[in-house]
Amino acid sequence: MKHHWEQSPVTAPQQLELWPYHLPPDRVHARLQVVQLYNPGWNKHSISQVLRVSRPTVDRWITRFEADHMAGLQDQKPGPKAPRKQWFPVRVEVYHLQKRHPEAGEFRIWSLLARSDLSERTVGRIMALNKQVYDDIPHGRHPSPKPTPQPHPYKATRPHQVWFIDGRQMDFTLDGVKWWSLLILDGYARTMLAGAVAPVEASWVALMVLYTACRR
Repeated sequence: MKHHWEQSPVTAPQQLELWPYHLPPDRVHARLQVVQLYNPGWNKHSISQVLRVSRPTVDRWITRFEADHMAGLQDQKPGPKAPRKQWFPVRVEVYHLQKRHPEAGEFRIWSLLARSDLSERTVGRIMALNKQVYDDIPHGRHPSPKPTPQPHPYKATRPHQVWFIDGRQMDFTLDGVKWWSLLILDGYARTMLAGAVAPVEASWVALMVLYTACRR
């Protein structure tokens, strides 16, 4: 073992060509120097002293390199960064929702997605990106032609020509029972001719209200 060790060629460690942080020809090379010194075991304080750069700057470029590798050393455009929540499975899920609901907006898709970790604006950005990538997603709403307006079948032209009956269950309760309200309305003047409330929905209530309206 010792014989093989003595016969093996001696390789000198590669010498790094170092400049102060602000002197290299491009910024990416300067940031790469920080990583090249940190990987062999240099501590961050020594790197900041040799390259004449602040300690927070060393921390920043090491963190960005560990997260995005060489892409993290590139210059990034100012402004808000795209959230990391837009991973591919989420985009595919939004894509299928856009296909099933072509007329839905970002709020509707966000509610169907039911993801509390995504905001409505994030879903809107994913939808816009999907429309640029996939041609089978409608790029705009195509309103259907409006039908020709038809005359109202029960439009009254004189008083008491047409009557309307309105029955509905009221919101409140009396002795634990929701009562019903029944009204007779004049179709011409929209005035109430007669009305009643009852604990049940029954035909005798309607006949009583109709009888009262006819007498009046």
